[in-house]
Amino acid sequence: DLNWVDNSDDETSFEVHRSPDGISWGARASRAANVESYSDTGLSGGETWHYRVRACNGAGCSAWSNESSATTDTPPPSGPNLTVGGVYINQRIQRLAGDVPLVQDMDGYLRVFVLASEANSFTPDVRVDFYLGGGLTHSETLSAPGGSVPQSVDESSLGSSWNVLVPGSLIQDGLEIEVVVDPSNAVSESNESDNSWPGGGALQSLDVRDTPTFDVTFVPVRQTVNGTVGDVTAGNSGNFLDEALEMLPYANADVEIRAEYSTDLPALESGTSSTWSAVLSEVATLRTLDGSSRFYYGVMEVTYGGGIAGIGYVGWPIALGWDKSGSAGGVAAHEWGHNLGRPHSPGCGAGGADSSYPHADGKIGHWGLDVSSLSLKSPDTFHDFMTYCGPEWISDYVFEEIIDR
Repeated sequence: DLNWVDNSDDETSFEVHRSPDGISWGARASRAANVESYSDTGLSGGETWHYRVRACNGAGCSAWSNESSATTDTPPPSGPNLTVGGVYINQRIQRLAGDVPLVQDMDGYLRVFVLASEANSFTPDVRVDFYLGGGLTHSETLSAPGGSVPQSVDESSLGSSWNVLVPGSLIQDGLEIEVVVDPSNAVSESNESDNSWPGGGALQSLDVRDTPTFDVTFVPVRQTVNGTVGDVTAGNSGNFLDEALEMLPYANADVEIRAEYSTDLPALESGTSSTWSAVLSEVATLRTLDGSSRFYYGVMEVTYGGGIAGIGYVGWPIALGWDKSGSAGGVAAHEWGHNLGRPHSPGCGAGGADSSYPHADGKIGHWGLDVSSLSLKSPDTFHDFMTYCGPEWISDYVFEEIIDR
């Protein structure tokens, strides 16, 4: 916007010239008599122009005015802005902040939540760099899961995040990561400076814990009073163990099948816990006599269809459970939870529940994931496995409590 003072009284026009360098001049505009301004439009950002003005009539033109110059602003880039709305590795359960500890040597699933500031049809790549001991040890480039970038975080679908399986060999003490969205700058953005996480060229340190091997000895228990014996062998021990290992914070397990143990106690009953407790005490004594430091799990066959299915005390390394197909694994996981120091979580009538449990109705609180099957566990549907409710998974609270123990 150029302005000047009209010092003449007989002009018929004003001539406006401009120059890119103050040396080479060219006519830009002609203004009518008595006009004292001109707006130069249609310019590009970041340009500097020099201007001068003179008054003219039929007899000629005045001398040039003084010169003035101005530089146009550089407009901000247009287009959507891409940012990182969250990054985490989920091994069992994880919060969006990514602050649930990770277990060393356990496979995990990394999710990167890329966000866009407006509706779009962009499919940017994401690069994830893994560092151990301060050095780059692995890099992954993740393709977009769909035809656009979401505008909000949606943990309920694996199709709303950029994902990759992270092997346990990478999840070690000292693990650090950096995430870069659109590393090749294929998307024109309004802000190219906020595409990395945690940002500023920094690396994000992850809390990785080294947990021990889950050493468990299964004991098939024979009830001499009725001749039943718990069905557990090396071939079917997964019926008891697999469900627990999908939830508990153990990367590895070591399984032994002990020789059969016989009890002369009365037969187990569906609604009476006293005999269950008595057998549990015998298995505890057996463990002591064996000189073992392993978890002992007695497997029972019962003659009833429903009722007491297992027993375990908080802090004891001994538990019992029935061998019924389809439920034996859930029972074992629950009783091992007691062995690992956990009281019940509140839900569906579970007695002696932990009053500090943070999630209503014994729900798991955040999104869980079965990494082996990539099956998500909704915090609106799943209950902590230490309740009496179903379906069950492990909550962030109980996961951390067991790791700490």
